[in-house]
Amino acid sequence: MIDYIVPELKQNPHDWDTWLFYSDLLQGQGNPLGELIALEHRLFFSSGPLVGSDHSALMEAREKARNGVKEDLKKKGVSHVLDWYHGLPRDVDFNGNNEQKSELVKWNPFIRCIGTIQGSYGDFSQLVPGTRRHVDELWNDRLVNPELRDKCFYTADGAIYFMRDGKPYFAFTRERSNPAFKNLNEACKQLQDNVNYTVSEEDLESALADPETELFELSKLNGNNSFFTELSTKNPKLDSLSEDGRRLIHRVYGKDNFDEVMSMLAKRWSITRTYVLNPDYVREHASAGAFGRASWLGSNSFLASDCGINLHYRLRGVVQSEPAGES
Repeated sequence: MIDYIVPELKQNPHDWDTWLFYSDLLQGQGNPLGELIALEHRLFFSSGPLVGSDHSALMEAREKARNGVKEDLKKKGVSHVLDWYHGLPRDVDFNGNNEQKSELVKWNPFIRCIGTIQGSYGDFSQLVPGTRRHVDELWNDRLVNPELRDKCFYTADGAIYFMRDGKPYFAFTRERSNPAFKNLNEACKQLQDNVNYTVSEEDLESALADPETELFELSKLNGNNSFFTELSTKNPKLDSLSEDGRRLIHRVYGKDNFDEVMSMLAKRWSITRTYVLNPDYVREHASAGAFGRASWLGSNSFLASDCGINLHYRLRGVVQSEPAGES
């Protein structure tokens, strides 16, 4: 029965009736993940809003159940839970062996064992599509796993620059709409030889049609046409930014965890910057058509304007040769 339900849930992840049936089956097997699913449903999908002591009691129960699962996961080779999915631990940092990993995926078929490899931008080909980490996900990973905070990472975010109605624009995409991944070898060759890689009109329009792509008019990001947005980590004054500037900051650092990320940075850095290309550069080089750049995350700053693809930074995601869980 479970073998039938799991594919159904992967196809229809918002079917809570099936999730609850799955929860009952897991609890019948003595799997603690079943209780986590049930608690998640009661917290967020009950018939009426939970307030006061009821909500606090459920939150406390969920935290206790999560801590128990985390202890189980440590025995299975997991060092950190990075993300939770319908009550289940989904993205995890894994330090065990392949046999443990296979058992882990059998125990929780929705789990994704996120790994770190060192290499060039072209080494994204070694990671399972759909699991390559974006900049906001990497900030969240750093909140959970302090060992990642001083390492530099290429990110899966797409950075497309183009002209429209005489104005320079920046399209900031998720992995699925990053045109570099459609022909990674060719994109890397062009970045190395020409600094920019060509983005076809078809790929540009496809990226712009994706609801997760954020579009920015470059001249509205900063009033002085500079090529970075700077924030004080101790006192990040978002109100001083334009609306486009605030959208960019929330996309880069994550809106839900923004305060926590700033607090983490403030312990070591006074400022943080997000770099994009100068509007004048885009006017000059996008006149013949859209082009793209690579993106990477440093210790305290993010660049959506990079062409240094062979610097042997790190990349994160599920490694191709390993069990991927849900991708």
